[in-house]
Amino acid sequence: MLVEALTIEQYSTKQHAERTATEKAGRIVAIPSKSESEQADSVDWPAVGQYIGEHRRRLGLSKNEASRRARVSNTTWRQIEAGQNDHPTDETLVRMARALLLDPADLMRQCQRRYVEAPSVRDLPPLGPPMALLEVLESDRRLDPRARRVLMELYDLLASR
Repeated sequence: MLVEALTIEQYSTKQHAERTATEKAGRIVAIPSKSESEQADSVDWPAVGQYIGEHRRRLGLSKNEASRRARVSNTTWRQIEAGQNDHPTDETLVRMARALLLDPADLMRQCQRRYVEAPSVRDLPPLGPPMALLEVLESDRRLDPRARRVLMELYDLLASR
């Protein structure tokens, strides 16, 4: 089997030509409007970094303290603030926003990403003990007595919260 060595540009061109040929053949092919690299290129990461840095300094936090509060590595924080990291995860950006007491939606919007606030499990009202789980624990014959006892204790602990 002969393997053809291609540069990234040649591969992209070849992929585009194959997609176009597939569309002409009558198959439905979903092609994203922008590739990840094009989307990353359209974000002004130095401006995002400057925005983060301004808010960090306004709070009087060092980069080390801010990264610790966000539970993000010092290196990642410094790269993002310097505009050198053009692919931070959504989780990292949300953690950074919360550490700086910013609305995560604002920072995500600046990074041209979507953000939907989902309530934390801790914020939801308790629904009471899940009886179906209790019934499974009591009736599952595959559990040995010790395992059943440990799981029942864990169930009781969680149900009491």
